[in-house]
Amino acid sequence: MTSRILNRFVKTVCSVALVLIFFSLARPSIAQCAKSTDADIVADIYGKISNDRGLSSQVSHINVVSVNGAVKFQGWANSKSDYDRVVGFAVYGSCAKLVNVN
Repeated sequence: MTSRILNRFVKTVCSVALVLIFFSLARPSIAQCAKSTDADIVADIYGKISNDRGLSSQVSHINVVSVNGAVKFQGWANSKSDYDRVVGFAVYGSCAKLVNVN
């Protein structure tokens, strides 16, 4: 009985640790984001769009605005997958606190 409880506890702790590791690798560190400004966020997203082969030609009609860490996209993308990649740059790869996709 005791070994069963201990086994369940160890599995739970390991699962939580794996989830925390995944999320810490997926997003920039909190300390890094605490010092970023709106201009940094916008420059970071534009840099990722420009470095993407499929999106670099579309950078002229994608406008990125950030106010108090909230990012808003204006413009258009050539396809739904391009749109999803652009939004993904803000959601998963920047220090944006909120992403407005309307």
